[in-house]
Amino acid sequence: AKMCVKNRRLDVASVCLGNMGHARGAKALREALKEPELDARVAVLAIQLGLYEDAERLFKNCKRYDLLNEFYQNRGQWLKALQTA
Repeated sequence: AKMCVKNRRLDVASVCLGNMGHARGAKALREALKEPELDARVAVLAIQLGLYEDAERLFKNCKRYDLLNEFYQNRGQWLKALQTA
């Protein structure tokens, strides 16, 4: 599933998460499919897999600072969240 983040293959990622029994990750990925940017969807997958640096980079690449700010808040990185806002 981590290779799906690197290759940006969300179709394969959903199968991998299902095989891993990662129900929370599969649900988050289904909800992320509503986002218009591919990088934002892949970043949600990266968060579920614990690839936080990749998620941060992907949110910055697609300029989704709202999601980046929420990511920082959820991680308890309040200074970065304030700087992003």
